[in-house]
Amino acid sequence: MSTNNFMSIMDIIVLAAGVYVLYGWFMLMFKGEIRQGLMIPRDVNPKSCKDFEGFKSYMGTRSLILGILAVANGAMGLYQDYVRPVHPVFYWIMFGLFLAFLIWYGYCTKKALKDYFGIK
Repeated sequence: MSTNNFMSIMDIIVLAAGVYVLYGWFMLMFKGEIRQGLMIPRDVNPKSCKDFEGFKSYMGTRSLILGILAVANGAMGLYQDYVRPVHPVFYWIMFGLFLAFLIWYGYCTKKALKDYFGIK
């Protein structure tokens, strides 16, 4: 497998993950459902949330931004792989922004579990 094929697979995975995060955001904001495995671990009951509206406002915007960044990062990678090269500075800034926000999202998820579910 060449490096280009590997990067294409990674870009598809990031794009699909972004679509899944946007789906989780949609379910949270419009259907009132917390997606297990995305915003909370699978062993946590979504109904045990102490303050659903607080959780919704805390994680809603963060999930939307993460989903948009992931879709944009995956789409830009696929564009670069199959259409034409993107300027390296723009590519690395986008990747760094996505990675930094992903790490921050993980921290916010842990904080939300502690604040809204009472899990340490």
